[in-house]
Amino acid sequence: MKITINSTTLSAVLKGACRIAARKTSDITGYLRLDISQSRIEVSAHNAKQQLSLTIPSSAYDLVGTGDRYCVSAAKLEQVIASLPRDATVTLQRIDSMVAICSGKTRFNVVTLPAEKFPHAETLGPEMLGQVVMQGSRLSRSLNQIGFCASRDDVRTALNGVCFDFAPGLLTLAATDGQRLGVVENEVASDFDRRFILPSTCIEDVISFCAAGEVEVAFSQKVARFSKSSGVLYTK
Repeated sequence: MKITINSTTLSAVLKGACRIAARKTSDITGYLRLDISQSRIEVSAHNAKQQLSLTIPSSAYDLVGTGDRYCVSAAKLEQVIASLPRDATVTLQRIDSMVAICSGKTRFNVVTLPAEKFPHAETLGPEMLGQVVMQGSRLSRSLNQIGFCASRDDVRTALNGVCFDFAPGLLTLAATDGQRLGVVENEVASDFDRRFILPSTCIEDVISFCAAGEVEVAFSQKVARFSKSSGVLYTK
């Protein structure tokens, strides 16, 4: 199996995925999982609290073979692709337990792990309490306006995040550290009264993920999901 792709296209996806992958670790949370098929490439990252999957459409690459799936070090793959010229043609071909990354006369070999070692995200399941669709740029902007008010390590755990408070037709976002309070209201097509807290450690990742396009926000007692056409982000 061999894929051919533009270095800039791949680099943009890796930049988003590597925000989630754990840094400075040799365990599986420091790896990305690549699921390659004729219809798409899915790049997934997991850090025990969040899982992000980003999709590259089939129109963005050429595939020789039926597809493959494996795990590769997030930091190493990102560094290799970042070292290549913009818009360079790159090929990735797995050979035994290595993936060969080639561009022109440049070649890198990176160790892979079996895809089965990658952890599974905790999904919403049948316990979903609510969902709403809104413009991602509006959600991202609202979080950016008040996210700095949230505590980061307060013993009062309810302060360590942004509260998503849904009422019929309205989403209120609120964050506080006990000394300052930020509140933003957005009109949404909701018909329920529910709330959840987005942890402070996830705020910047949600801001980045939701920056463009239409986003569906859904949640259960334990998990929140942010999804759009190019991927999905789960967070506890």
